[in-house]
Amino acid sequence: MTPHDLLAAFETLADAPDGVKRLRDLVLSLAVRGELVRQDPREGRAAELLAQLQESKRASVASWGLRRSRPLAGIPADVPHEVPSAWTWCRMGDVANPQAGFAFRSTGFNEIGEGLPLIRIRDVLGGQTDTFFAGEYRDEFIVEKGDFLIGMDGNFNIGRWQGRRALLNQRVTRLRWFSGNVEPSFITIALQERLSELHGSKAYTTVQHLSGKQMEDALIPLPPLAEQHRIVARVDELMGLLDRLEADRNTRDELRRAARDAALADLRNAPDPEAVETAWTRIAQQMDDLFIEPEDVAPLRQAVLELAVLGRLTGDDVGSWSPTCLGDLLVDGPTNGWSPKAVDYPTPVKSLKLSATTRGYFDSEQYKYVDPSGGIDDRLWLKPGDLLIQRSNTPEYVGTAAVYDGPLRTFIYPDLMMRCRFAPTVDVAFIHVALSAPACRTWVSAKASGTSKSMVKINQSTVRSIPLSLPPKAKQIEIVESVRRLHELCDRLMVRLTSSRVLQAQFAGAAVHHLHI
Repeated sequence: MTPHDLLAAFETLADAPDGVKRLRDLVLSLAVRGELVRQDPREGRAAELLAQLQESKRASVASWGLRRSRPLAGIPADVPHEVPSAWTWCRMGDVANPQAGFAFRSTGFNEIGEGLPLIRIRDVLGGQTDTFFAGEYRDEFIVEKGDFLIGMDGNFNIGRWQGRRALLNQRVTRLRWFSGNVEPSFITIALQERLSELHGSKAYTTVQHLSGKQMEDALIPLPPLAEQHRIVARVDELMGLLDRLEADRNTRDELRRAARDAALADLRNAPDPEAVETAWTRIAQQMDDLFIEPEDVAPLRQAVLELAVLGRLTGDDVGSWSPTCLGDLLVDGPTNGWSPKAVDYPTPVKSLKLSATTRGYFDSEQYKYVDPSGGIDDRLWLKPGDLLIQRSNTPEYVGTAAVYDGPLRTFIYPDLMMRCRFAPTVDVAFIHVALSAPACRTWVSAKASGTSKSMVKINQSTVRSIPLSLPPKAKQIEIVESVRRLHELCDRLMVRLTSSRVLQAQFAGAAVHHLHI
């Protein structure tokens, strides 16, 4: 593969989904396979360098006062991949000593800056920490700016410390180099590839903990020293180019989203159906420029709902709308459901899971079987047209409503949902539209309570108090039909954009694979 091929790929693939990440991975993969720069016979052979490193290791082990290091295994015949003839394979333990961190007492931890910064696993990539340790420590656990660190849990990330002098905490390892005759940045690139392969490998562990022995035994390719320097310089150059391409893409995306949001604001703020039609026309004319990601469709759906409850989707006489609250429209409810213990065999009773309504519509596949032998309260059976409201969920989903459209005497609803039934003068589909609109979602969210940020609740009183504005039933039905048609357009747009993203991702994957081989 030529440098021209790689640079051409950058321009082509950077805008694909995950394109920049794929290209970053490609650069690192090519780097450790000797395919990023040309080999130069004048730079010698890595076998000679490895012999020097092993001699430096013996001297370092003695000078550091380490216990005699254990013998490392030889190089197997089935190495991870081919390397140039002047390179060789070695064990990480031939190049550096993985120094484990110390288990500092948590009683000395603080966030007020007392003592020295303490490096924890979450700080390895960021190069900074908000945790400090006020207490005694040994100098051997002091980390200096520029040291290479490895998180021994999680994703096994390698990072270079960018903060001031700090302390090496447990489950963080520092690489101490046996010799200055290596390029640490190249060695850590090669090591990260091995650790990324090790991550998640059940042959080692199922709980994602890395040991010092695994670190020492990691197989890494070793080029001649001068080539290591040239590879790192090339990696830095290409990563810098990718940074610029990513920044350019982000700038374009921000400008496009701003234009999209401005167009949707014009639509939402349109004072009457004629103005709405004009705003829709402008959006339609710019559709391919404003909506290019599947995520762009959600705000368009929300704008439709907002216009619906403001009476601007049809030729509405807004003056005929009546302010009310949900409780005034009910003939039954809201009532909480029941959550009996699930059984692992089919029964005539299906109890909905919370996920059955989380997306704003009834999903008949989200249920569990329950044992009906103790009897089922007739009030728990759902009927077509029942409105289900989530009374407990995350702040994003609490209060989500869905209309039940399943069969009779088949499903019951759980304790985390409320059921509402409406008078025949009300179209339940319109109520669902109103409860799904941004203004109502914001109102309900503000009324939710709970001590956990991940789970909040609303009560029956809150549901009954939800403010609504209600047009005559014929107008309700007309508005619902308008929403249905426009959301169908949104559905088709979502399918098109999702398909386009999939094709882009497939093209990017195939192109990167082609460049790799």
